[in-house]
Amino acid sequence: GVQAAPAPAKTSADLEKAEVFGDIDMTTSKKTTVIVELKEKSLAEAKEAGESQSKSKLKTARTKAKNKAIKAVKNGKVNREYEQVFSGFSMKLPANEIPKLLAVKDVKAVYPNVTYKTDNMKDKDVTISEDAVSPQMDDSAPYIGANDAWDLGYTGKGIKVAIIDTGVEYNHPDLKKNFGQYKGYDFVDNDYDPKETPTGDPRGGATDHGTHVAGTVAANGTMKELAPDAATSY
Repeated sequence: GVQAAPAPAKTSADLEKAEVFGDIDMTTSKKTTVIVELKEKSLAEAKEAGESQSKSKLKTARTKAKNKAIKAVKNGKVNREYEQVFSGFSMKLPANEIPKLLAVKDVKAVYPNVTYKTDNMKDKDVTISEDAVSPQMDDSAPYIGANDAWDLGYTGKGIKVAIIDTGVEYNHPDLKKNFGQYKGYDFVDNDYDPKETPTGDPRGGATDHGTHVAGTVAANGTMKELAPDAATSY
């Protein structure tokens, strides 16, 4: 019979390289945007590990790692930096420069930057008969037995839940108890005010799904949902 040649053994340099995830064509010189994860801990990871590094010390370490990555590639540009729960940055660069990025010892992983868009039903002519469906938020928690969990002491206390969605109306009477000083980040408007896009916004595309999801998770007011004592921000 015919035997295939064994795969070449990985060198120590290969083993030390960062992982690359997703489907990225690294043979083309066409520019692409990737998310670069650093080995240096994020603020949340350092806090969880009980490490005493200050925010400025962690930022200094991330900046050094970022500068090494910039120096390693040609025509790379950093677009945005991340520090709260993820340590890294987004970078636009020629795709065939990514292997050099993977070889930087402070880089942990590289991910494709995928853009998602909402399918905005508010902009479509959709009519649903009131007889066909009648969803009520106040029925959802008891329907799945959440009240039994509450009776056992499981209310979400001490738990932080990340909501990654269209935004959130954090001043809503049923949600404002769950938000601390840091409300989140708006990756559309690039600011620290993650409110929904309101009806009447000249850009269109009004949303409310994120508020609905946050309410399902942790509403604690007139409406009491699955984990009323959970926090949805720092």
